[in-house]
Amino acid sequence: MTPSRAPLVLACTGIALVAGIATLGWALEPERAHGWALIAGMPAVLWAFVELAQYRGDDRVKGAALMNWHRRTIAGICLFLAIRAVSGIAYRAGVMDLDARIVAWRLSGVLFGVLCVVWGNYLPKLVSPWRSGEEPFDWQGVHQFAGRVAMLAGAAVIACWMALPVHTAGRASRLILLPLAVLLVGRKLISLATKGGPPRMGTASGHLNGGHTS
Repeated sequence: MTPSRAPLVLACTGIALVAGIATLGWALEPERAHGWALIAGMPAVLWAFVELAQYRGDDRVKGAALMNWHRRTIAGICLFLAIRAVSGIAYRAGVMDLDARIVAWRLSGVLFGVLCVVWGNYLPKLVSPWRSGEEPFDWQGVHQFAGRVAMLAGAAVIACWMALPVHTAGRASRLILLPLAVLLVGRKLISLATKGGPPRMGTASGHLNGGHTS
């Protein structure tokens, strides 16, 4: 397997793993079908967004690096979901006792916090795939803001899962992550509005302001 294909394989494997675990959980707990369907569908929706909806820009090398980074992120999310789902199934099946399940929940919670910290630390280091002046939003500013906020949120999530009772930690994590999502989406929307949205097709540097190339 070439290094460039490894992130795609990891992401697809993680999606298939989570879907298989969720299908098993669905069969064992049909009364919680909506919850298992959400677990099964979330990574697939994220993958589809990354593969189909991301604007890659003009630089293929930078665009490929950006896509691979997104795929690794999806693989990490799948690992978190798999640990959560397997621990729930094992507990309800009587294979795992309550103490072991608590350990698994804490492990998955800490893992998610670590993912946020790693994600936030690496985010500002990504290089824009667009040419200078053609970015649809303030790439560096948005990524620096998102990186700092994600690292702080991840550290807070880790502290919650290491210090608080599991149910309290779960509620506290949600209270941390919901504002995080709102801040990230809001910051990017503000930047898009300020920059005027994505560049139109064919608006290369030689075609701006009504000019043309021969």
